[in-house]
Amino acid sequence: MFAVLTFFVILVVSVAKVRSSELNFGFVKTDLETGHVQFIDEYGALHLKSGKVLKLADIYVPDSSEGENTRPFPQEVIDDAEGRDIFYNAIGEADRFGRLPAHVWFQTQTDAKDWMQERLIGDGLARVMPTNIGKRQTQGHCLQAHYLSLLMKAEQTAGLQFSGKLTPINANDKRLIGKYGQFVVVEGTIRDIYKTKRIMKLNFGFNWRTDFTILLSGDVKSLMESRLNASEDIEGHFATVRGFLVEEDGPMIKLDHLHQLELAN
Repeated sequence: MFAVLTFFVILVVSVAKVRSSELNFGFVKTDLETGHVQFIDEYGALHLKSGKVLKLADIYVPDSSEGENTRPFPQEVIDDAEGRDIFYNAIGEADRFGRLPAHVWFQTQTDAKDWMQERLIGDGLARVMPTNIGKRQTQGHCLQAHYLSLLMKAEQTAGLQFSGKLTPINANDKRLIGKYGQFVVVEGTIRDIYKTKRIMKLNFGFNWRTDFTILLSGDVKSLMESRLNASEDIEGHFATVRGFLVEEDGPMIKLDHLHQLELAN
């Protein structure tokens, strides 16, 4: 029990702000390799001066392919990362394109190293998605499990630290249609609630086929229901929600965590 607690404490301190050239997770010790990013291609692969190519492991950057909003990989991330020195931990085998799945940290003047995956998720530019690293990667799977646990915690609070940068969009604003695939903050009044045994929909208009909707399912739905006495409790309330916008009977945000939704009153 003590070894497990020691492992977790060391992991939390070490991963987000690494201050040495290795990660020591108690029963797993892994050296970090160094590299220099020459460029990042449009699919988010980091091409290093050494010739190696890294794929950011365990995250997915949604692709907005609607007209002028096409952005296979955020340009602001490319601009920030190119030409920088990094530490990285390759956790699996290279894919058929020769890209190594890796977790990456930026080197900084203070010797602290910012975790690139955590930054992308925290800024609402990526979502957690486990990478297939190969069946024989025993140590890689141990590391990946704990990387994922931290990234999922970061995903719960995604967007909070940059709330001043994103202007909330009204739920009835037609501009939402041009934001599919992007991380957005939407606000408005809950007009109607639709529930079945499997799902709950919070509708922000009276036409559920075209108006903005929040979808809750699984554990998120159960947690919401446990906090409400009846569905009427939140009808007519003002709400703010943050998440990735998809097109499903009009613009929709599917909640992964209840933290994404804030209710007034």
